[in-house]
Amino acid sequence: MKLNNNNQPFEELGRFWILENKGEVEYVRVRFINTRHIQIVNNELIKSGDFEDLSIATKMNNESIISVNSEEIQIDNGDIEDQSEPDSLDESNNSESSVSEANESPVFTAINTSTNDSQTFTDIQLFARENDLNPESIQLVLNGKQKTHKGWRFK
Repeated sequence: MKLNNNNQPFEELGRFWILENKGEVEYVRVRFINTRHIQIVNNELIKSGDFEDLSIATKMNNESIISVNSEEIQIDNGDIEDQSEPDSLDESNNSESSVSEANESPVFTAINTSTNDSQTFTDIQLFARENDLNPESIQLVLNGKQKTHKGWRFK
């Protein structure tokens, strides 16, 4: 698992090249672990780490968006001078979380099933590390594929 400059964990799903005015340009298809959002990013930005999960950002700088039927793919190529704002955020990937302000991470709630204590957190990786949990299993609970993980429910 890799991290960008904003400490957002992601995994590379594939690479491809597109012939543009300046020659062949390499792009990388990435999936962000916390939101499961898939995004296409210029390889130069991958190398520098200077990109972010656009599914939780409300203002886009230097991005192009391609919508594909069931999933929204956003291309971050670093060259376009587009200062437009998106019409709406893609809520399907993190329907159980909320984004309270621009550039803030989604807020999750963890409920301990044995004590009924609840905690809120924004960083799945950090919460998992602090509570001896598996971040992938937390994500399965958040996505509704699993009910609990080691006695915790997540929203």
